[in-house]
Amino acid sequence: MRDAESTSENTTLLAPVRRGRAALALSDRYRVFLDEYVAALRSAPLSDQKRRTYESKVRQFLAWLAQADVDGDPLNAAGARDWAVRDYRTHLQTMQAQPATVNDALAAIDDLYTRRRLGPANATRADLPKTAPKALTRHAAIRFLRAVEAWP
Repeated sequence: MRDAESTSENTTLLAPVRRGRAALALSDRYRVFLDEYVAALRSAPLSDQKRRTYESKVRQFLAWLAQADVDGDPLNAAGARDWAVRDYRTHLQTMQAQPATVNDALAAIDDLYTRRRLGPANATRADLPKTAPKALTRHAAIRFLRAVEAWP
């Protein structure tokens, strides 16, 4: 049935489009950790995009942790945490993740551990490649030179 004020023939509501991959399934043990983390993120002074990114990165870490052969309890012990995070960094690099992606994942994991009151993991970040400053386009260079020439 169409709204009396609508002139559109398309009255079907579309489902919202989900961006990205489907969320990874977690076991009950790791799901509890993720749910607690997501609840803590709601009150954090972060953008919605940053919250989604952190949740996704932490979910990926927990999914990896569930199948990884790690020593100790990395969610509750600082030493085991450090080794697990270093192993995860190596895993990401082996999967050929870009250095910025690796560092984003480590930042999210550090946030998880900080909120769990264990503090950030002792794991070094990936080295970002040095990039040259961007050069002006030809048109922008001409405009710049004209502006300098016009300066008194």
